[in-house]
Formats: sequence, structure tokens, C-alpha cells
Amino acid sequence: MNLIDMKRKLKRDLVTLGETEALPRHFVSVRKDLDPASVQSHKDILLAMHQTQEGQKILERTDKITKFDLLPGGRR
Repeated sequence: MNLIDMKRKLKRDLVTLGETEALPRHFVSVRKDLDPASVQSHKDILLAMHQTQEGQKILERTDKITKFDLLPGGRR
């Protein structure tokens, strides 16, 4: 049995006992005295990165992030 077949078998044999809700792995924060226009510009770029091929490549290289989201109930 080759390595790929072993990985597939192992994956099939795994049993999920439970799952937690999804949690963010990375956070972006800014200084409170940073120019609001600059903050908004960076925020717009980060939130839209997953919509372009170039952005997707960057996200993939950054710890395999798929997209940036706002925190529920957080500041916008």
C-alpha cells in the first residue's frame, strides 16, 4: 500500500466525536490613533482579498487562510 492509499484509509477510518464552533486563527488590529481613511482602505482590501486570484494566492501562502471576516459583534 502506498502512502496516498494509507492516508485515504486513515481518513476513512477516523470518527468525529464532536466539533467546536469555528474560531478565528488570526486577528488584525490597528492603533486607535491611525488615520480612519487608512484603516478603512486596509479593511476593504483585506475583506475583498478572497475575491481575486492574486488575493487568494496571498491568503493561501499566509497559513492557508481562505478569507478575512469581521468578528461578530466587533467594531466595524
